Amino acid sequence: MTGNTKEKLQMKKIKPLDGRSYDPKEVESDWYDVWEKMGAFKPEYDSPGRARTGKPWCCIIPPPNITDQLHMGHGLNFTLQDLVTRIRRMEGRDVLWLPGIDHAGIATQVQVEKALKNEGTSREEIGYEKFIERAWKWKEEKGGRILDQIRELGSSCDWDRLRFTLDPGPSRGVLTAFKILYDKGLIHRGARMVNWSPALKSAISDLEVIYQEEDGALYYIDYPLKDGSGAIQVATTRPETMLADTAVAVHPDDDRFKNLVGKICIQPLSNVEMPIIADSYVMREFGTGALKITPAHDPNDYEVGQRHNLEMPNMLNPDGTVAKMPPPYSAPEFEGLNVDEARKKAIEILNEKGLLKRIEPIKHPVGHCQRSGCTVEPMISEQWFLSMKELVGPAIKALEPGPDGKADLTFYAPRWNKVYLDWINPETIQPWCISRQLWWGHRIPAYYCDECGHITVSVEPPEGCEKCQSGNIRQDPDVLDTWFSSWLWPLTTLGWPDETDDLKRFYPTDFLLTAYDIIFFWVARMVIAGYEFRGATPFYEVVYTGLIRDEFGKKMSKSAGNAVDPLELIGEYGRDALRFTLTHLSYSGSQDINLTPTRLQGSRYFMNKLWNASKFVLMSLGDNFTPSPLDETFNSPSLTLPDRWIVSRLINCVQDIQRHMSIYDFGKYASAIYDFVWDEFCDWYVEISKFHLDEKSAPERKQLVRSILFHVLETILRLLHPISPYITEELHAAIHGLDKIADGETVRPDYVPLIVDSWPVVILSGIERDAEAEDSFTLIMDFVRSARNLRKSVGLPDSRNVPEVLFRTSLESMNATIRGSESDIARLLRCERVIRHAKDDSPENAIGITIMDGDLGVFLPLDESIDIKSQIERLETDLSKKRKYADSLSKKLNNEDFIDKAPAKVLEKEREKLSETESLIAELEDRLNLFKTAGG
Repeated sequence: MTGNTKEKLQMKKIKPLDGRSYDPKEVESDWYDVWEKMGAFKPEYDSPGRARTGKPWCCIIPPPNITDQLHMGHGLNFTLQDLVTRIRRMEGRDVLWLPGIDHAGIATQVQVEKALKNEGTSREEIGYEKFIERAWKWKEEKGGRILDQIRELGSSCDWDRLRFTLDPGPSRGVLTAFKILYDKGLIHRGARMVNWSPALKSAISDLEVIYQEEDGALYYIDYPLKDGSGAIQVATTRPETMLADTAVAVHPDDDRFKNLVGKICIQPLSNVEMPIIADSYVMREFGTGALKITPAHDPNDYEVGQRHNLEMPNMLNPDGTVAKMPPPYSAPEFEGLNVDEARKKAIEILNEKGLLKRIEPIKHPVGHCQRSGCTVEPMISEQWFLSMKELVGPAIKALEPGPDGKADLTFYAPRWNKVYLDWINPETIQPWCISRQLWWGHRIPAYYCDECGHITVSVEPPEGCEKCQSGNIRQDPDVLDTWFSSWLWPLTTLGWPDETDDLKRFYPTDFLLTAYDIIFFWVARMVIAGYEFRGATPFYEVVYTGLIRDEFGKKMSKSAGNAVDPLELIGEYGRDALRFTLTHLSYSGSQDINLTPTRLQGSRYFMNKLWNASKFVLMSLGDNFTPSPLDETFNSPSLTLPDRWIVSRLINCVQDIQRHMSIYDFGKYASAIYDFVWDEFCDWYVEISKFHLDEKSAPERKQLVRSILFHVLETILRLLHPISPYITEELHAAIHGLDKIADGETVRPDYVPLIVDSWPVVILSGIERDAEAEDSFTLIMDFVRSARNLRKSVGLPDSRNVPEVLFRTSLESMNATIRGSESDIARLLRCERVIRHAKDDSPENAIGITIMDGDLGVFLPLDESIDIKSQIERLETDLSKKRKYADSLSKKLNNEDFIDKAPAKVLEKEREKLSETESLIAELEDRLNLFKTAGG
């Protein structure tokens, strides 16, 4: 779809800015529909006037779960993705930002099961087919709300290409990958240690285990020696798992136990005989230095068990109750008990036998299932596993520079390289448990033959066993880990395993932005899959974001009670202000972000500042204004010093932003545009331009100044658009006259909406910075600031005119610069004259300040209305009070008792008070010195 720009833009009726205050709700209304209906989000978009290069650029959205609701992490992630997407679109690239959504196997199944429970039934009662129907129905009814919320942020995705992980195309890709890897011998079924959720009755990934600090106990228990010579004492937090113990281990260098290694001890709950072994895993400082080994229910014990060829009996049923164990491990009195009940029973028996010697209270981390909240049990379980060590080689080399000096894959910041490489180290990477005991997800494409026992793996359901051709086959009931579909996401979204046009055009993709906490679970695995199935990295660049924290530095979460709904912030501050705040706080290196109301309000003020500056520019342009061409304007020989300065600073701003965005330093990008708009364009050039647009100025001068205002403002809007797209599109339309179009009129044919207009680097090529103008105008600004500070120090209101301001310099170049801008300086300072003081000494009855490394003195003569003596007395009194207050604060902050007892927030507040008071003291001292100098 190319869209008809003229027709579509009539859908947003732009009201004249004159008389309008900035209202985010009004400004941000309708634009998203305009962009989407004109086809601007599609890579095929084209229109007259657009500088389209035809070069593709692609970013695949990290798919949110269908169970998700928008949170600030999403807000950050999608804002920054959209920012980069909009820049690439303005660069003329054929941009595809492809959206998608994840089926979220566990999370969705939990939600559907909750609904069934409320209806008085369960998935087991309604059966597999009806449960899957209910899950799809739930997805259709509620699964799309997160996508609507992503739209609310202004995300410019190509929604016509929306993908869902369980769609037929991606699903076929998932099953195809499974078969390829199975046929290579990399996928197998076997028993290994997994994280087991008793509530879900399924294995879960490490990422789905949440550790919480809990009160617990360390139980000191004697294990009698078989030869009757005594006992070996162990310390454990889980006496109930003694039922599955198969050894006691000590450190080989621990002299306390050397005489016991090789002996047999008795596990006292079920009287199982087991060896005392030596293994360097044991920490001699922990507990007694002797460790009970339960290979089937502890990942570290599992490793010990493998090294020593220990038996690995499982003591738990899928629901977490104690199982019926085979001899010699059988313990009928424990069967059917849950873990807590089994622990109490174990303690009771140990006490009866006199073998529980003491109990020590401790705090320790306990893993909980993220979705159900139940305690996770490490457990050996029969599952499907993918061997990873054979696959990681190309993913490791992806970070290495090639012959051209460039690597296939670049991380921002490079410190994540080590984390990534550590995770995929072939020496340490473990087989990936890819099966889950769920119903919602990609069913494992393995079919068991009940006649010959052969396993047939097939993408399409087979008619019979591939070995004996029997039709008596049944599919594996388990589904694949959700991450197994996620690691194929850049491939399957573009059509793999089919050789689609999108796959050929957009793979490898260009850019991925995601949180740093899923480097291994998602990023590394996607790189592995990309090389395995396509022979290339899935993306060239990866940017990692930090975590969102509140104003006190605490991570935002529902459980902490400090989570903030982005939609509420949009209602209060507007989309543009929220996006600007998140961008402004996102500095390189994946630093965490402290989101505060002050920063949000500051961004809102910035939008208002830009709005008012744009209103001034529009008012200054008048009706029927046609700007001179940009090149002609910025290269005009008639440019004054302020003109040359603002053009040069604009070029500097563009160059800074390009540099910052080359390493995805979003915060510095936002700072660069903020500083230029507020501190340079608004505070200086806009103010000076007013002097050159009055009735005294020549028409040629007015045309030049108006053209400068127009082109600088339009470039500002281009630069800011990727961060704050709504206000910039509204203002761009207004300065191009769309606010004056009557109902029924069409937009002029050459108008290009800002979303597809050119990035400033394209339009400003060939225009250079003017270092001389920047240095000279810096002198003017320092002069004006110094004189304003002098006015402030004697209490002169801004509205009051003064006869003259004096300056002293021995440098003729400095004198010439000031003389050349004398009129602008005088009007900025509300004085009648700017006069050079020819003598070397300071003028009489004047206060002054020396700047520019002592080469320039600025002086404000004092009239009879200012009593120097009384000013000195007042300042000395104020100084005395402030110094006493600072002393009291300092003493408080040096008091160890206060520091130990005061909350961190109170300490921080007191330190801020001291810092502010010390700054005020320095300011008062400077003002006092000025008056003492003036008073002789």
